[in-house]
Amino acid sequence: MKLRKKKGFTLVETVVVTLIVAMLSALLVTGIGTAVRIRSNELFASESELLASTLNTALGDVLHYSSYDGDEAGVPTFTNPGYGIFSGYLLVEDGRILISDRPASDSGAVLLTLTGGGAYTDLSVTSFTMSYENGIYTGSYDIQGSSPNQQKTITFAFRPING
Repeated sequence: MKLRKKKGFTLVETVVVTLIVAMLSALLVTGIGTAVRIRSNELFASESELLASTLNTALGDVLHYSSYDGDEAGVPTFTNPGYGIFSGYLLVEDGRILISDRPASDSGAVLLTLTGGGAYTDLSVTSFTMSYENGIYTGSYDIQGSSPNQQKTITFAFRPING
């Protein structure tokens, strides 16, 4: 009796190979999704620290050389002639901290923007608060990332040199 040579694969071999390829593909997709999420979180952590450092430097430059004018509607006002600010307010608009000559933003009221638009990828500043007590400006702001779980609260305290 003559043995017949096999050509091709059996059905069982084909199903096993297909299952192995499907499992490897599922692992690859899961790994890529995790890597993208980790990269996004790390990018937020890095850029939010850089933004906070930039904003705190800018706030410090403005507030260290300012003089406290009082509170209007619960918002501290200050004067800093070096920056051309007389009775200025700090407020948030469009995700950026602004110095305005009015307690709420109006067109034409912005004196200075502390960060340029689009300087940081998908980051915005929210919930800015500031008070003046015992000769110190204190406050906080939130940096919001592209996803809801990407949020960081930054606090600051500056003592004006000019009193």
